[in-house]
Amino acid sequence: MLIGLAFILIVFLLNVTSFIIWTIDAVQAKKKEWRKGPFRLGNKFLLVCSPIAPWGAILGQWILQHKIKNIFYLIFVPVCLAVHVITFISMILLLNHWNVLFEVIHVMFFSLTGLPI
Repeated sequence: MLIGLAFILIVFLLNVTSFIIWTIDAVQAKKKEWRKGPFRLGNKFLLVCSPIAPWGAILGQWILQHKIKNIFYLIFVPVCLAVHVITFISMILLLNHWNVLFEVIHVMFFSLTGLPI
């Protein structure tokens, strides 16, 4: 139980950290020229974070690029953070089922690699 809780906490912290990094990177990309793809800092962090955050940052980048900053800051960021929190709480509630934890790892791995699940 404690090992599973520690794992979920680590995943959650990586998730939140990656979301912050990708968001900062998307904002910086608006101010400067993009190098090495759409995000400079986020690319290095992608392999160790949840696949949810990069998709959020891509949408955030599109919103910033089209100068819809109010939507980005007022709706998008709080919704993404709420999704992360809800995911974290639901994982804790399902922790006694180890097959659920295995599925989370499975889905995360295949989402990151782009292979079919």
